[in-house]
Amino acid sequence: MLDIRIHDKYQVEFKTHYRFDQKQKHSSHEMEIYMFVPKNLDVNTTTYPSYLFYRDIQTYLRFETPRIALQHVAKGKQNPYKKLYDSFKKLASRPTVRNIRKYENQLKMFCCVYRKAMSGHITFIAETSDHDDIDMLVDNFHQLTIDILEKVRALREIIVIPTIDEEMLDKYLLIDEYLSLVTDQYCYRLLETLKKRGLPKWDDYKCLLLQLVSSEIDYRQSKDYISEPKKNDNNENLIYRMSTLRSYTESILFLGVSSEPEGRLAQQMVFGFAAGLAMLWATSIAMYVQYRYGLFTMTFFITLVISYIFKDRIKEGVRDYLSSKLVRFFYDQKTQITSGVSKSNIGNTRENFNFTKSKSIDEDIKALRNRDQISQIRKYSVGEVILHYRKKVKIFPKRFEQVFKAFNIQGVTDITRLNVSRFTKKMDNPKRQLFTTDGENYCRTSARKVYNIDFIVRYSSTDEVTVKRFRLVMDRGGARRLEESPVPEELLVVP
Repeated sequence: MLDIRIHDKYQVEFKTHYRFDQKQKHSSHEMEIYMFVPKNLDVNTTTYPSYLFYRDIQTYLRFETPRIALQHVAKGKQNPYKKLYDSFKKLASRPTVRNIRKYENQLKMFCCVYRKAMSGHITFIAETSDHDDIDMLVDNFHQLTIDILEKVRALREIIVIPTIDEEMLDKYLLIDEYLSLVTDQYCYRLLETLKKRGLPKWDDYKCLLLQLVSSEIDYRQSKDYISEPKKNDNNENLIYRMSTLRSYTESILFLGVSSEPEGRLAQQMVFGFAAGLAMLWATSIAMYVQYRYGLFTMTFFITLVISYIFKDRIKEGVRDYLSSKLVRFFYDQKTQITSGVSKSNIGNTRENFNFTKSKSIDEDIKALRNRDQISQIRKYSVGEVILHYRKKVKIFPKRFEQVFKAFNIQGVTDITRLNVSRFTKKMDNPKRQLFTTDGENYCRTSARKVYNIDFIVRYSSTDEVTVKRFRLVMDRGGARRLEESPVPEELLVVP
């Protein structure tokens, strides 16, 4: 599964979901990004070497949040609330290091599950057409949310005892504040969803949900939490606090990464072979001339100097040649993926970036690139360079059981953000003037000069292939929009 969007005016986000079966020994996935950049932007191997590309790309790896329906968050067998309740009881009876860690992890995971459940419930309402079903779903959202919050807030009395450190209570209070803020956030999101539908009971829905929002604002005020956004204010404190709380709760899902260049040993062996070959040549020449002309002769001296010069050049030449061949067998870097909780190794990624030529790319990618007329015109007029980024991912699903035994983790989400601000440095002033006429008179009209950077992204796994083509429309001020083009079935590659 592959999603692409503009994250902000200088970043494009590629979100990939690596799904797997925990019975598999390993699961393999691959993502390729082809970027077709106009030559007049002066992006080439000299101005944009691979180390700059890796500075511009940022990757976040995280477990997928378990998908649980809102009605099952606090009801049913082994629901998330039951796990949270058990962790409170264990902490109160035995505040050991292990129980403290479980308590904190369950708090964080419950927030993630609650947020995901609310989001899924709202998405389901947006896709529901029957008005009676919408009535039922909105009422369920309202009542279930109240029930969940009441149950979580009732847990406080379990840990307000002398044997529990104040730090543990503080962590609970942070989660309590975050759950209240998230409830407001998704109430407003549901209101916006229902408003766009133009439903006959819109006023009833608005009254019901705003009552819930108002009750949460009153609750936060009673607890001295930041209550709500203020009018005519930038509300930076609220945004910062919400962002910090979200990062804290989602830290349970984020994975650790450790990268290093690939093929170091092979590279050193190549360097050693090149040095040895050059030394063999220089030594052979020196021994031959010494044998032929003697040791203390001008001929031997001149030959020794020349052989040393060529030895150095031979070493560099052989090293460069073999290194260029070695690149085919190794990626730029390899990253080990570890769980943020247990630090166990659960997979790895291998990444490679290079400039390539049209004749070197696959025929299906080439055919997809040449489907519209404007692309061919640009290719033959301005010209373009092709940037190719490839990432291979290997996941070990069985090791996930060691990380979260209580939750069924079925995938990893890869969020890759590419910063394209370097591409704007050679762009012209976007403001232009044109003339227009009505037949009797003419006038000036404003226009904007933009640049198109075309992307073709291919994601493949053992049972799925997804190919997407889109155009990033930019000017010197950054990204303006993303235009996706349909991909014909015949151009999809079947694994």
